[in-house]
Amino acid sequence: MYTMSQINHIKDLSNCGYRISEISKKTGADSKTIRKYLSQEDFSPVPPVVQAKPSKLDPFKPVIQEWLDEDKKHWRKQHHTAQRIYERLVEEQGYTGSYSVVQRYLKKCRSVQTEQANLELVWDPGPAQVDFGETDFYESGKLIRKKYLTLSFRYSNDGYS
Repeated sequence: MYTMSQINHIKDLSNCGYRISEISKKTGADSKTIRKYLSQEDFSPVPPVVQAKPSKLDPFKPVIQEWLDEDKKHWRKQHHTAQRIYERLVEEQGYTGSYSVVQRYLKKCRSVQTEQANLELVWDPGPAQVDFGETDFYESGKLIRKKYLTLSFRYSNDGYS
């Protein structure tokens, strides 16, 4: 394996008009190696291709998704936990896989739901928000209840009371 500086030297010699046999004599490299480096454009290593293996959970994913969709209709405290989904899969569906596979899948599903629920707030310059209120103030050492007005500019995050 040659370093990039050696490969660049071979390419420079070729660009100057030297033939492959002459480059071979000057660098001591084999002519096949010189042809290889002259024909090669990209020297980045090829990333390994990871084969996706089927999961034991794949046949049960539609059932889990059904349960999660049903959970959306109920109060948050009544939603299925990963443990409860695993127990239902084992009891009702005959699932033979591990709990950690179910847990990782649910974490991925719920993170997608969370990403979809969050929106970035963009404020234009100019508009302001005004709030009225009543609170206790200390004035000359005495506690007095007074009304107040707060003006906040959303764009600059600055406010005045």
